[in-house]
Amino acid sequence: MNEIYELIGEYIKTVQYIEYNLALHIQYHITLSVFDESDTVPKNVFYSAEETAHLIREKLSNRTLGQVISYVKSQNVMDNNSITRLEKILDKRNNIIHHYFKDLDFEEHNSNLPFIFNQANHLTNILSYAENFNQHLISMTQELEEQYNNVK
Repeated sequence: MNEIYELIGEYIKTVQYIEYNLALHIQYHITLSVFDESDTVPKNVFYSAEETAHLIREKLSNRTLGQVISYVKSQNVMDNNSITRLEKILDKRNNIIHHYFKDLDFEEHNSNLPFIFNQANHLTNILSYAENFNQHLISMTQELEEQYNNVK
């Protein structure tokens, strides 16, 4: 059972990193969006976008992951594939937080080693999926950060 608890902890930690990295990605996206219409903008416009982006990031850091995903969708911050992946991660996270132990009745299966082994494999797979997405998100955010540093 300890492996189950560790995998769940790792999953929750990874999703929190996704939330953090997603907010950072949004901040860079908003700041750089001033260049959507033109390659050059006045400094005051850039600084205003920077300030707005920072405030939105702070606001989103207090929202649920579902609310942040809704924001991402409404503002076209990411492609549909990334949004679909985020929604899958959110769904798995919500399942773990709200239903996992009671739906699977771990008390009844506590000494059922094949059951525990299968659950550990399942958790390993969804953890890997979330970690891979987080790496993808970090890469996308680093690209935006490079663009941001080039115009700053």
